[in-house]
Amino acid sequence: MFARYERGLQGTPLPKVERPEGFDVLIADLESLPQPGRTDCALLFLDLSSEASEELIGLIVRTKERCISRRDTIPSSMGNDEPAWGMSIVAAPASISAEAAFDRAEAFGRLKKYARRIPRWAALGWREGSSKAVDSAVWLEYAFEQNAATDRLVTTILGAKD
Repeated sequence: MFARYERGLQGTPLPKVERPEGFDVLIADLESLPQPGRTDCALLFLDLSSEASEELIGLIVRTKERCISRRDTIPSSMGNDEPAWGMSIVAAPASISAEAAFDRAEAFGRLKKYARRIPRWAALGWREGSSKAVDSAVWLEYAFEQNAATDRLVTTILGAKD
């Protein structure tokens, strides 16, 4: 930044990745949340390409729409192998409490992270009726450790390991 000032470039706009509509709102809403991992989630998303950002926003929007139309909890996820990261969104109907919606988002994120064996995962939650892009964010970053009981749980809940 100082070099830009020294060369008289302070009026020159910095390069910016093209982002889909709703992306900046997602980042602002993430940063407004009380959860401590919110910034890690936001940074993960800010590193995404234009195409991946579009996929992310599309996944969130479709998940919310299915939740509203079905009046049921709808989980969705996406990720990448290199660099390895994943994210999930759980959209919950207004009929469940905010605490239960948060618990579902975190639990689904932990199960998907385990199933995918990915070191970094952003688990997002949204509750029907909310004006925010997301209502909760949990950052999960730890090494994979095989566990027979968790393997059975993943198979039972998710149907099979990814």
